[in-house]
Amino acid sequence: MGPQNFLSLLALNLHVEDLSLANVWLIPILKQHIVGVRLSFFTSHILGLVTSLKQRAQVLENESRIVASRTAKALVYRLWSLLPAFCNYLANTANSFKGLAKSLNDALYKEPDLHGIICYGLQVCMTPFSMSCC
Repeated sequence: MGPQNFLSLLALNLHVEDLSLANVWLIPILKQHIVGVRLSFFTSHILGLVTSLKQRAQVLENESRIVASRTAKALVYRLWSLLPAFCNYLANTANSFKGLAKSLNDALYKEPDLHGIICYGLQVCMTPFSMSCC
């Protein structure tokens, strides 16, 4: 089915006003079952959600809604934690990685908390079983 089709049927709903109503329970399910997908979906969809949540966290912090801001920041981390799953048996390693490289570089430079996730994702990408000829 793939994450794209799955999320089109059952969305994460991260755009709701109260983030406690979002379907964050889907993240561990996705993390466990994503295999053989296109990394471009992570780049376009998941990182799009990350960008949106970062902006939202900043707005919430400016409004002195600290708990809500921290919740949004925690969701950013949880979304990034999907990266290694997306790197598992990639369908198009060489092509997809080009689009993700800048985002990874920026995150490694600006967000030290993500170093472990990103490095693990890169390690999974580099395993022989994840490599794709095209």
